[in-house]
This record gives sequence, C-alpha cells and structure tokens, in this order.
Amino acid sequence: MGQPKMHNRQTSRWPVAIFSGLLSMMIIGVVLGYYHITPFGNHNLLISDMGGQYLSFFTAYRHAILAHSFQAYSFSQSIGGNALPNIAYYLLSPFNLLILFFPAAHLPTALSLLIIVKIGAIGISMTWFLQTHFNTRHWSTAIFGTAFSCCGFVALNYFTVMWLDALIWLPLVIMGLDRLIATGHGGQFFGWFWLSIVTNYYLGYMTGLFVGYYFIYQLFETKPAGERIWQTMRTQSTLIWHFILTTLLCGLSTMFLLIPTGLGMLTTAKTAVKPSSYLPVLQISWKTLSQFGIGAANFTTRLAHAPTVFTSTLVLLLAGCFFVHPQLSRAHKWHGFGLLLALFLSMAIRTLDTIWHMFQTPAGFSIPERLLLQLCTHHDGF
Repeated sequence: MGQPKMHNRQTSRWPVAIFSGLLSMMIIGVVLGYYHITPFGNHNLLISDMGGQYLSFFTAYRHAILAHSFQAYSFSQSIGGNALPNIAYYLLSPFNLLILFFPAAHLPTALSLLIIVKIGAIGISMTWFLQTHFNTRHWSTAIFGTAFSCCGFVALNYFTVMWLDALIWLPLVIMGLDRLIATGHGGQFFGWFWLSIVTNYYLGYMTGLFVGYYFIYQLFETKPAGERIWQTMRTQSTLIWHFILTTLLCGLSTMFLLIPTGLGMLTTAKTAVKPSSYLPVLQISWKTLSQFGIGAANFTTRLAHAPTVFTSTLVLLLAGCFFVHPQLSRAHKWHGFGLLLALFLSMAIRTLDTIWHMFQTPAGFSIPERLLLQLCTHHDGF
C-alpha cells in the first residue's frame, strides 16, 4: 500500500484513535440498547457457546484468580484431564480481567461489556495502524477504523468473544511488520505477534499465515520496476532472513503454552485425519454471492454453509474503486489483486481452507446440538 502525503486537517494520533474506539463502543451500545440486552435491558448474550461453555469457563476463571486456586487439571472433563488447552484457547486474553469487577451473578453483564470494550479496542488499534501506515493523522482514518471494528466478522462472531482479540492485535502485528521492513527493527513485530499467539493460539496461527502473505506482498511492492522477483529476493535476503528468524523465535518463545496445549489436544478427536479434507475441491459457488445481501447471514446459515465472506456490497464497490483509480500504478493494483486472490483461494479451495484451520475441517454444531447447548448447560471448564 502506498504512503500518501499528510492531509491538511490533522491532529495528534491518540485523539483520533480514541474517538474511533468510543464511536465503535457507542454503535454497539446502541444496538444492545435497541434489543434491551444487558446492561441496557433484561436480555443477555448467553446464546450458543456463550451460554453453553464460556459462562462456566469465566466463572471458574474468576474464582481461580480471586481464590488463588489455579489448577491445570480438572475433574469437570469426564473422569478428569488437562485443562490447559481450554485455558489457552478461552481465557488468556488480558481483557478478561474485566470480569473481576463483577460478582459471579452479574457475569452476563460483564460479558456484554467485555464485547463492547474489545470492539472499541479494535477500532483504536486499526485507526492507529492506518495513521502509521499511511503517515497521516486525518480524522477520516477513524471512520475506517470504526468500520473495521464493526465488520462482518464481528457481527457474526461477537459471542465467540475470545476471537475478537485477533482483530485487536492484527493491525498492530502488521504495523510491527511494516517497521521491520522499513527499518530492520523487529521488536514491535515480535511483541505483538507473540501476544496474538498467546492470547488465542488458533487465531494467532491464522494471523501468522496472513503475515506470510503480507510479507510476500510487500516484497513485490518494494521491488524496483523491471526487476524480477528472484533478483529482489537476493537483494533483500537480509530482510527475508530477519523476518524468518523473528517469526521463528516468536513461535519458539510460545512453546511453553503450545506444547502442553498440543499434547492435550492429541487426546481428543482433533487428531482424526480425514483424507477428504485435503482434496483440492472448489468450495465456492454462485450461492456464495447471496452473502452480500443485507440480512443474508443469520444463525441458520452459520450451521451449514460454504466459507463465509465477511464483507458487504459496499466493501466490494470500494475494492472495485481501488482497481480503477487513475492515480494508482498498474503494478500496485496487480500486487493488491495478487494478495486478494491468495486470500480468496485460501478459503475457496478445500485443501488450503483445511490448512488455514490448523489442518482440521471447519465444522459447526448441527441444529439439534445447537438447541441442546441452549437448553442445558454443558460444563467443559476447569
């Protein structure tokens, strides 16, 4: 992406970023208030896994911190087992400390506020990234930061609360990678990427794959006109090895969490290998276009669907404007198209889609199982 000149109407970066966060929180607050959801009413967000699993996890998490009784082994799972995989997946977000300020009976309200705070943090981090990446402090960046915080992924997965952290850290990870590419200093990239993995290893893994795509994209962006990519790789060999080494060290430094978590997962059905999951089958059809309509995505379509495209018709139109913009070079447009194509194929082809989901077929609950989760409490906590 280019680095346009700074606009005339500017201010310091923090007020713009904080404004985006507050605007995002206000939008979500208005939506919750309209549907009378706590803390603005008597309804709550204990739907699907939020009520079936997360509430019990957070209740145990709150008790463990306040009573100083953390245990890595739990008898709440069948005849007992390692609780670290659940802790690593659900509970390591620093934002979860918010629940300590609420009594156990008010955790549904705490979870609603947790979602609001995380969405606000997404707006702040994205706005900060946009200002840094484009070297601008214009207030318009707050609009795009707010749009990112209220994107389709958030709208459809807000109650999978631990996934929201990935959208908080992603702009900061890419900002750190930009700094690594520009200056050779990888401290910021290492720190934010490390936090992304530790906070939620599943989405952290996907962030790592995107980081690889983005780095390749930037190699093409920095390639001198007329030079072959292989020549660029030779001239940028120091940067490439610095990127690989920083990424490798970041991954190794999280092994204190990933190794015991992986060992715990080996005792579950996640180890089952389905050869059909790796077939190079196209998963996208013309029916996928229906996702771009207003209200096309709902609870029913989440149960059985092709790969979800978390975007809207407006975003597609804006993307189309990018490719016809007269002030952008042909090379820049081709590089952007290549990145989008790589991301599209990653979900359109089953083999790549399985790899993106940690070599497991993405699957949701069937309708009877979803109803069962809503009718009874399933205690998988530690």
